[in-house]
Amino acid sequence: MFILKKYTLYLITLLFLGMPTVLLSLEYECLEYPPENATLSDYLIIAASNNQELVSAFDQWKAALEVILEVDVLPDPDFTFRYFIVPIETRAGPVKSSYALTQTFPWMGKLRLKGEIAEQEALVLKTQFDQLLLDVLLNVKKTYYEYTYLCKSIIVTKEVLDILVYVDEVARNGYSASNVLFADVIRAQVELGIVEDRLRSLEDLRKPIVAKLNAAMNLPVNNPLPMPCSIPVLEIPCPDDSLAFSLKENNPRLVGFDFLARSEEVAIRLAKKEFYPDFTFGIETDRIGSARSPGIFNSGNAPWIATVSINIPLWQQNRRAAVRKARKRRGSAMEGRRGLEENLSADLELALYKYRDAKRKVDLYGRTLVPKSKESLAVILDAFVTERSNFIDLIDTERTLLELELAYERSLTDQAIYFSEVEALTAQEWQVDVDIQNLNICDRR
Repeated sequence: MFILKKYTLYLITLLFLGMPTVLLSLEYECLEYPPENATLSDYLIIAASNNQELVSAFDQWKAALEVILEVDVLPDPDFTFRYFIVPIETRAGPVKSSYALTQTFPWMGKLRLKGEIAEQEALVLKTQFDQLLLDVLLNVKKTYYEYTYLCKSIIVTKEVLDILVYVDEVARNGYSASNVLFADVIRAQVELGIVEDRLRSLEDLRKPIVAKLNAAMNLPVNNPLPMPCSIPVLEIPCPDDSLAFSLKENNPRLVGFDFLARSEEVAIRLAKKEFYPDFTFGIETDRIGSARSPGIFNSGNAPWIATVSINIPLWQQNRRAAVRKARKRRGSAMEGRRGLEENLSADLELALYKYRDAKRKVDLYGRTLVPKSKESLAVILDAFVTERSNFIDLIDTERTLLELELAYERSLTDQAIYFSEVEALTAQEWQVDVDIQNLNICDRR
């Protein structure tokens, strides 16, 4: 029995500002382990809830948000106290101590620009979280589909093995009655051994595949997982132009370069502001004792002094270097985006080709080759049982049916995997009932 705990999931609204889907406040039951009838959605929720890298990336983004409040404030005022060990004698009396309070005001716009830079840098970290989430979900989907393919391959191989066991029994009975050649009996037993070996290999592969899927969900590798459901035929609901547009506008890696370029654009404006001085305003006063001589006007009265000072941006070389550095970094971000966009566009075209090729094979095998191969096997098997003939054709047809059924399951798996790659590249979610934009992290801390 799986363990189920109820967690209140918080919706990270700002976390998905760049995503196209409208965000809704939702509550999910956070599963610690997959239930017996687990679906792909359950695996995705568990992976997003347990992944420690996602928690780390989320904390980094939250920390970057705090930097905005850290830099967009005035510097602390300065208070100065001076005590005269030997008082200074003045006409109004001895000066025993003095007090000064000053406040520095950066040039207009500096603080605002620093806040904008911190905001853009926080958004860059947000896109890194988005990309990590997409990678985690894609890894779970691929492993889940491979696990499904493995389970279907075991089922198909067992079905063919049952047929071979029946054929072997008929062949041995026919040999006893001198209706079947001994060579045919040996051939049936050889084919039976080959299929049994394949079945054992597939069953042995289940353990590492389950371990890999558990690792993707940050669960113990020896945690048993239920048999998955069949893989459906998935349809991409958007035309190619829309997918290309979604990649350019929504892919977190590309969006991250956009935020980085905007950050450097603001940094250029801030560097130019450094050519202007900062102002410091202050007020001072002294503590004066009474005058030694009587009748002195303003005896003991302390003066009040208002001060204004500015820093002189005398050295220009370092300021010009800061402007050039920001411009170079902006250009680097823009060029990086263009290069990455070309590579990702090529990856999208390749994923679409592989998806359509696999989907075409699904139609070919599912509607034509597998049904016809089953019909052929039924006819030849009936002829063999009644007439004890066509044994070689029976073995070849059985072998062909096994390969075609496995190819059909492989094509189903491939079209689902490449469908998931298209989703990850375009930052979309079409195949499960949990929107990627609403897939949150359990607040377990």
